[in-house]
Amino acid sequence: MIHFQFSVKSLNPSNLFISFYNYDYKLTTNKRFEADFAYDAYHNFFLSISTDFRGKDHAGPRIEIGLFGYNSSFAIYDVRHWDYKNNTWKNFYSKNKKLKTKK
Repeated sequence: MIHFQFSVKSLNPSNLFISFYNYDYKLTTNKRFEADFAYDAYHNFFLSISTDFRGKDHAGPRIEIGLFGYNSSFAIYDVRHWDYKNNTWKNFYSKNKKLKTKK
């Protein structure tokens, strides 16, 4: 697991956030690809690289880069949530008796 983040805050930071584009594509049952393009007036420069594959909700590789407030992020993430008590993915379907399993 690698997580690196570096940012330079704007001289006049604000909470202004404008989302220009969001793309979300289903890769497998539990994995999705996401791409975001937005404007965030809080940072002049932002770089974040993460390779958390397990151990947190929606884990997966992610890269985010921003310059003068314009940001791009790309991620392949897991749609499941992490069960911190049992140290594994939560299985929401185990209690659903209507779920049919393939044999």
